[in-house]
Amino acid sequence: MGYGYNLGVLFELSPQTRVGVTYVSQVKMDFKDDLRFKNLDGTILGAALRSSGLLDAQLKIDVTIPAQLSIGAYQALTDKLALVGTVNWQNWSKFGAPEIAVADSNTVTSDLDYQDTYHAGLGLYYRVADPWLLMAGFGCDTSPTSSSSQRSPTLPLGATFTYSAGVQYDWNRFLCGRGLRPDRPRLRQGQQIRRPAQGGP
Repeated sequence: MGYGYNLGVLFELSPQTRVGVTYVSQVKMDFKDDLRFKNLDGTILGAALRSSGLLDAQLKIDVTIPAQLSIGAYQALTDKLALVGTVNWQNWSKFGAPEIAVADSNTVTSDLDYQDTYHAGLGLYYRVADPWLLMAGFGCDTSPTSSSSQRSPTLPLGATFTYSAGVQYDWNRFLCGRGLRPDRPRLRQGQQIRRPAQGGP
């Protein structure tokens, strides 16, 4: 279980221009479970694990979910056309240092040598006619790893380029939308340009 917080502020510079800033705090997740072994009774390995206190020990893993800071902007170019953009920073260097402890006394911190990542996105909204809205955008994310040798099969991270397109229908204040977003592979929380809520970037 972990706890965090979100902060956000919106600046309406003009009826056509809005800028928003959001901060999502890091969250430290603590996982605990008991180690379980089978068929080790009477074996040398079982005796060694028991003497070291590992046979019935508790495993603890502490992982930090990265903090992130985002800045987004909305600019209405005409009554039908709007330009949106976003930049984002994520503190992946914190995620790259999980702490693993067994029996409280045996603690290992594995430094995965991740680096902070950055995202930039640009998109367009086009109001065909009420209540239809067309959306299209492009985004790119840097890689938390500096080389392919740092990637693992369990978390194959890399740079991502995202292309998105969608349509939205305003149905009596309820929004219904459909979109397509092909990604170049990278397992990471995706960023997608969306239509802002009324009064937001």
